[in-house]
Amino acid sequence: MNLLLFLPPEYDARSATAALPPGCPRALHLRKVLHVRAGQPFRAGLLDGPSGTATPLSDLPPADGTPWRFRCTFDVPLPPPPPIDLLLAMPRPKVLARLLEDLAALSFDTLWLLHAHKTRAAYSTAHQLEPDALQAALLAGLQQARRTRLPRVRILPDLDFSALPLSTYALRLLAHPAPTASRDLLAAIGRLPLGSRLLLAIGPEPGWTPSELDRFRAHDFLPFSLGPTPLRTPAAAIALLSLLHLSLPSP
Repeated sequence: MNLLLFLPPEYDARSATAALPPGCPRALHLRKVLHVRAGQPFRAGLLDGPSGTATPLSDLPPADGTPWRFRCTFDVPLPPPPPIDLLLAMPRPKVLARLLEDLAALSFDTLWLLHAHKTRAAYSTAHQLEPDALQAALLAGLQQARRTRLPRVRILPDLDFSALPLSTYALRLLAHPAPTASRDLLAAIGRLPLGSRLLLAIGPEPGWTPSELDRFRAHDFLPFSLGPTPLRTPAAAIALLSLLHLSLPSP
C-alpha cells in the first residue's frame, strides 16, 4: 500500500480529520506494516477526492474500540478521469480480482464486463462480481498506484451496444489476434486530437465468434492485433492499456 484511501463517510471536511474503524485492514496495515505513530504523516487520500497526507492523533488505535483518528492535509486535487474505457469479456473469476487491481493501478474510467458467447455461464454468478468484492479489488489497485479516482465497473449480460456510450469515443478498438487485423495501432491513435476518448474491446481467451466480430465492425470498431499469437486475458489487457496510455497525445 503506497497511499491509504479513506472512504467518504470516514472523512469530516469541516475538521479535516478522518477516522478508521477499529480492526479494519487499513488500520492493521498502518500499525503492523508501516508502524506509524502519532505525529508521523503518511500518504493518504479521499476516495474520489483529493490526496496528500494524514497524521495519526495517537500512537495506536484506541483500546476501547473507538475509531482511530487522523488529521488530514489533502492539497493535491482529484485528477480528471482517464480517457480510456474498456470492454472486456469476463475472465475466470479467480483471475478477475487480481486483474482489476492491475487495471485500476494503470487507470481507466469505466470497465464493461461482458458475458461473451464463449464466456462460461458460471462466471456471471461468481462472488467476485459482487459490489463489495469489485470495490475491494479496485481499492487495492488505487492504493498501490497512489490514485484516488475510483473506476467504474458495469456488467453486460450480452453484447448490447445500446448500453454503451459509443458516440463519445473518437476511436473504438477491437483486439483480435488475426492475420488480417491492423498492426498500425499507434498511427491510428497518433492522429487523434487532444482530449479524445477511446474504447478498447478485449475478447475471451478462446476468441470472439464470427458473429461478434461482424457486430463490432458494424459499429465502427477498428480490429487490430499485436501479432497472431493469442494472449491470456491479463497479459493482453495490461499490455494494451499501458500501450494506449503511452500512445495518447498529451497536452
